[in-house]
Amino acid sequence: MPLSPLRLLLGALLTATAASALTVPVAATGATTPTAPVTPTAQTCHALSVDESVAMSEPDPAVPCETRHTSRTFRVVALPDGVDPRDADAMSEVASDRCSPVYRRLVSKSMGERLLSAFSYVWFAPTRREVDLGARWIRCDLILLGGRGLAPLPKARIPALSSTTAHPDHVARCYTGPRGGYSVTVCSRPHQYRARSVYTMRAGDYPTEAQQRRAGARWCGSSDGVRRASFRPTPEQWRGGFRYFVCTLVTTR
Repeated sequence: MPLSPLRLLLGALLTATAASALTVPVAATGATTPTAPVTPTAQTCHALSVDESVAMSEPDPAVPCETRHTSRTFRVVALPDGVDPRDADAMSEVASDRCSPVYRRLVSKSMGERLLSAFSYVWFAPTRREVDLGARWIRCDLILLGGRGLAPLPKARIPALSSTTAHPDHVARCYTGPRGGYSVTVCSRPHQYRARSVYTMRAGDYPTEAQQRRAGARWCGSSDGVRRASFRPTPEQWRGGFRYFVCTLVTTR
């Protein structure tokens, strides 16, 4: 079964390229007066929908962090010289280089711990209008995957995950069934699979279907009568360096 995150892990690769324009006020003379672009601020919160979370830009205003929110900006990076803010691949590399280390500190330094949770992150670029006005930044937001939507973020703490206790349902990683596209969701929402362990495959060519089935049976199989299933990387994730199998228990919630 393929993993189905909103964006690829290890860099939060963006595939959508939608952008929105800022409203430009009109002066009393009737002439258009450009406004200076506003750089986002870290530690601000946002009420993102799924569609907004996978868009290239997210120009909606922030909401108070004391209220319900689905993303929290944890870093705003000034773009290095030579990086085009309209180039999604180049921006993804910047996010992977500058935001991923901060994301790991915020959530957990352990890849296994992170993959047993529904935490992820997304990044945003300036709108086309903001780029025309000189904006050069990238904004990275922490999110919780919730199947067909985003789940509300809990109160901020660093690290977000404890290494000594099982993740609670509101942040633990589960997967929807086939009707939900096997999407990652928090376990407090309806699901059919719950993540229990994580294994790493050796580097090399992308494994064949037979090799993946054998690996899944070896790591995730059991003789105790409990039904299990494995979620493995897609070819795109494999090429990006993501070589992890997530073993799950089959549930009925």
